[in-house]
Amino acid sequence: DSYDQNFLAPNTILSSTIYNVPALVLAAATHVKNGTFKGEIIELGTSEGCIDIAPYHELDTRIPEEVKTKIADLQKQIIDGTLVVPSVEERTM
Repeated sequence: DSYDQNFLAPNTILSSTIYNVPALVLAAATHVKNGTFKGEIIELGTSEGCIDIAPYHELDTRIPEEVKTKIADLQKQIIDGTLVVPSVEERTM
């Protein structure tokens, strides 16, 4: 499970990855309902509404606007499919 961890160190943690657990469960339930559920890995991410980033909270004013804009633009590109995030299936270390 992944959640907004800002409360752990508000002046240190810039953001966190957030999993939208209800969307993940709904995706699995939809496969079961449609009879398409299989024992396999299904990659769900930002473009499917299952992963997002947490707000910047107290550190928001310390992030340059151009950086926030670039992050927002990259998120939009992931969602619309113009930026494909590679899947890493092997250990890198």
